[in-house]
Amino acid sequence: MVDIRTTLLLLAQRGYEDTLAYFATLGEAELADSGSPDDWSPKDILAHIVEWSAITSYRLSAARQGETPATYSDVDAKNDEIFQQYRSLPYLDILVHADEINQDIQSQLQSFPLADLLDPDRYPWLNSQPLYWRIVHSLYFHANFHLSQLQLKYGRREEADERMERTIHDMLMVDESPRWQGLYLYNLACYYAIPGDSAKALSNLQRAFALRNELIEWSRSDTRLASLKTDPGYLSLVYG
Repeated sequence: MVDIRTTLLLLAQRGYEDTLAYFATLGEAELADSGSPDDWSPKDILAHIVEWSAITSYRLSAARQGETPATYSDVDAKNDEIFQQYRSLPYLDILVHADEINQDIQSQLQSFPLADLLDPDRYPWLNSQPLYWRIVHSLYFHANFHLSQLQLKYGRREEADERMERTIHDMLMVDESPRWQGLYLYNLACYYAIPGDSAKALSNLQRAFALRNELIEWSRSDTRLASLKTDPGYLSLVYG
């Protein structure tokens, strides 16, 4: 059986490299621009990805020392704080920070106790989730979900679809449990709902709901599914 640390190291590095590769395709003007709290520029998205990676690094360190890290019950408020924190920083400064964080995460993961990564009851602040779930979500899925959204925003739908399908495929390989599989099929549905691709969104929602029935209730307030809320197919899935 593959040591989960090997998988985490691979996907954390891949998430970092995916981020660098995407931003390498942008021009200087795009990289210098700063958006608004309600309309993030590419640089703002990079800062968001980098800071949540930094938070993951901090949580790993806290977990190893037996401390309870901040969990941010109001994620929107935290995201606004991150936007303000980074908005005046040059793009290259954010890249330097990203490299430092990536090196720290790789170093921590190489020697993190395996049992502590796998035990869902090891850290009460994770609400019965193993720590490795949070790590791979934050360092791989989270980055590529935002990169896909940027590609959609700038009219690169085919590339965005390829990125998200590949990302979900990799995430599904991490854990075979219905709880995990249902969550990432649900996230794939949310991705397809953003450009209004109802057929693919509903197909993945149906699969997700079959694995995790509680996602039905969650979906009713999920703003990522806004394009589906009046769709007969969605109403049938959710209300019967």
